Amino acid sequence: MLFVGMCLSAQAMENGGLEKGLEGWGVNVIPAASAEVLKEAASMGEFGLRLKIASQPTSGEIISPKIEVAAGKSYLAKYWSGGGGAQPANASIEMVFFDEHGNALPPPVAPAGKKARTAATGGANWNPGELAAVAPENAHTLGVRIKPMSGPPGSAVDFDDLTIDEMPASSPVSPLPVDSPRIQELKAEIQRDPTRGKTPPKIVLKLDDLKPASGGTVSQQWLRVADFAKEKNIKISVGIIAEGLEPDSPAFIQWIQEENAAKRIEFWNHGWDHAAGEKMIREFSGQPYERQKDHFSRANEIARKKLGFAFTSFGAPFNITDAATVRMLTEEPTITVWLYGDPKNPAGKIVLGNGVVTIETRARPDFEAFLEAYAHNRGTDYFVMQGHPGGWKDDNFEQFRMMVDFLIDQKAQFVFPRDFIVNNRAIHK
Repeated sequence: MLFVGMCLSAQAMENGGLEKGLEGWGVNVIPAASAEVLKEAASMGEFGLRLKIASQPTSGEIISPKIEVAAGKSYLAKYWSGGGGAQPANASIEMVFFDEHGNALPPPVAPAGKKARTAATGGANWNPGELAAVAPENAHTLGVRIKPMSGPPGSAVDFDDLTIDEMPASSPVSPLPVDSPRIQELKAEIQRDPTRGKTPPKIVLKLDDLKPASGGTVSQQWLRVADFAKEKNIKISVGIIAEGLEPDSPAFIQWIQEENAAKRIEFWNHGWDHAAGEKMIREFSGQPYERQKDHFSRANEIARKKLGFAFTSFGAPFNITDAATVRMLTEEPTITVWLYGDPKNPAGKIVLGNGVVTIETRARPDFEAFLEAYAHNRGTDYFVMQGHPGGWKDDNFEQFRMMVDFLIDQKAQFVFPRDFIVNNRAIHK
């Protein structure tokens, strides 16, 4: 099996891109699976690695090039996985330390909040992944091991853009400047093949948590985003926390009505109070059906009463739901689109996901993170990009503005969630 050209950008790991063939890589025999480099397996660059299941049980492994390590230090591996063609397969991916003789050491300890091993699955989208581990005593080198796990014959999972390096002491506190080498590198990669032969994507800007500001007005952060959207002639969608409609707030109500009448914004049901409890108890998760139904219905009713129009779309606070939510939505005919819903249990709704390309990373807009996810996922027909403008400072808004300007340059089409409805059927699945 020959590996050539998997596009990587490793700093500490040599030949992470396999541009020198198998130099530095270790590939053991995989009787029930195959591994090859293909153009159709690439998320960036020319080639990517496809690990394909032939039969079960599978065996074998692929070891990436190794870096030298120091005991006690923490190391970070980053990669992208997905693809795989029509049927997704599963593979394990883990960090492995080796002693000075090349013998694998026992599974390492991961830093707090991290994992040294996980599973990767093929699929329509490319998703980022990362692993982290602390180098144990006697550790001399570190590599990443990829092993086939499960999937029907012919299923596959793709990998691309693998890096290994020493873990930084802390996450960067500021986005990269727009002229940074990394951003320029990503732009050049996208320019080389902007849409991979597909039409430019549709973009849903999913902006959450609208509620009245002090005095029953609209906050300057929300007004700034709405004015920017008007200036750029793009559509945005805004989730209303409906209890904010209960007090007497004529300026707030009037602004919503005017924006809705101008067809610049689709306002949607974002629940009643956005409450959060302990142990992942949320407004639409871990709550009884009756309570979820009450909050959902109250939000719909007050919109009709105060705003004069009905919601067509729904997105749960925190994007967390359960079986009671599915039951509730199944019984509600006025809601047609479920943002970030459960594709396995769609409740008869059009489920719009594709949150892999989004506005906020680590709770703030980050143009570099957006650009990297976009570069990996070019060719996808739509993205639902989530953000929370009510909390954006000036620098956060600037990052958002750069995303929109970039997407306009890419000829992306900004749409409402309800624009995916054609005769009550989804335009894209």
